[in-house]
Amino acid sequence: MPRIHPNDAQVERIRQARLLNVSRSALAVLLTYSASIGCVISGERAGERSFGDLAEARMKSPEFFTPGVVTQADIAAIPSYLICVTASRDLPDEQDAELLVSLELAAKSALLKYLSNGKPEGIELEISGMRILYSWKDDGSLLANFGVPMTGIKLLRKPVRMREVTTSSLPGRFGHEKAGGSTTPTSIVPSDDSATELKLEEEVSALVEHFRSGKLTQVADALEMLKANKASCMPEALRIYKRLKQDPGDGNALEELGNLYEKKRWLAQALSHYRMAWQIFNDISPKKAESVGYKVAVVTDSAKTAKESLDYYEEFLRRYPVSKHSPDVIKRIGQLRSKMYLQTEPPKQ
Repeated sequence: MPRIHPNDAQVERIRQARLLNVSRSALAVLLTYSASIGCVISGERAGERSFGDLAEARMKSPEFFTPGVVTQADIAAIPSYLICVTASRDLPDEQDAELLVSLELAAKSALLKYLSNGKPEGIELEISGMRILYSWKDDGSLLANFGVPMTGIKLLRKPVRMREVTTSSLPGRFGHEKAGGSTTPTSIVPSDDSATELKLEEEVSALVEHFRSGKLTQVADALEMLKANKASCMPEALRIYKRLKQDPGDGNALEELGNLYEKKRWLAQALSHYRMAWQIFNDISPKKAESVGYKVAVVTDSAKTAKESLDYYEEFLRRYPVSKHSPDVIKRIGQLRSKMYLQTEPPKQ
């Protein structure tokens, strides 16, 4: 059978096809190798990574690579949290990209639990700047190490969702039945004003006892002042204090109480509640801490001496130098310093 000799064009096509097959094979080998030893998939180039390649990092810092563990470290000189998590491959065709989604959720959950001291209920975690530093495979599971800058973390308390109650669902004197068993809402009018007032005072007394036994004497004193003044805002205040009874660390409740007292011009009570809220927010929400810290300085300025006011304004400026309130704070600091200087300057002869 005669041999068929390909022309030059056919030879070139055959040669290109072989080169393409070789390139594909080489790429497949490289991908397989990277997956088997673990790959670094952060955005940094190899020479810029803080901990080196996977093998080097695991040898130097094995604590970073224990699943479920959160550690603190500097990444490119930025204080950060490192979270190691693992996800098993439950389906044979499950892709790494799908597992990475599960890993990210698991990392956020582990970080929230770590930051909330194991009590994440009622707390939300906002994260910016989270990235994968390393990922690798082990016995059918995919593991990853995530890094999060500390400045990219916010802990917020979840808003309380109040169950809506209509008067039609209330028994007895709060509604009346129509034919067919349905009810028509009616306005709730206390049958005895004195009985209602007595009930409020009993609730106040019970809350005072609760907070005083818990060493929250400032809160107990404020409640007793509400009772002594028979304040019109007492029902509203009691609703907030009941929230605080359930969670003494509810900074939002303390801030609301501060607002309530500030509107009433009871500045000493407003200031004490703002200060407690500020202390709580300092640990969980820098943005809220800045807002309440400014309120502390302003109310102190209205209620205390120039020296105390100056101390709080200077403390605020030290903590939040780029705050939107900084221009006003700097101006007020200058005014207070001038005032204090004029007060202490000796009389002219």
